[in-house]
Amino acid sequence: MGHRMKHELLPPGLFLEAAEAMSDARRIYLIGEADMLEAVEGLDASQVAWLKDSGFTGAARKQATLPTPDGRLAGAALGTGKGDAGDPSGPSILLLGQLAGSLPAGRYALAKNVEDPVLAAVAWGLGAYRFRRYKTNGGE
Repeated sequence: MGHRMKHELLPPGLFLEAAEAMSDARRIYLIGEADMLEAVEGLDASQVAWLKDSGFTGAARKQATLPTPDGRLAGAALGTGKGDAGDPSGPSILLLGQLAGSLPAGRYALAKNVEDPVLAAVAWGLGAYRFRRYKTNGGE
């Protein structure tokens, strides 16, 4: 009999939920280069100002965390570029994988529904995956 490998599919406490299940989850905003930040539903004026001051333009693979008024983590913005399927990373929804690997543990939800939620979930899961069997001390 072969032995089973031990691995983690998601870091402890890192979850992605559907937009309609948001409750107290931190929001993830997918923002393209053509999107006007002021028009992104759910962002408040201070978050729009934060994104502008940090130089966020919605360029593909760019990301920014978003603060609450009291300085806590409210969520994140992820640049999807022009949304072209020919982008080196493939369909822009696959960029969620990059974001999953860089956010702190917590519950996250897409701020709005996406065209292909299954692809979004796969990208998130693959981005959050860490194979740690041969790492010492549980390190990254």
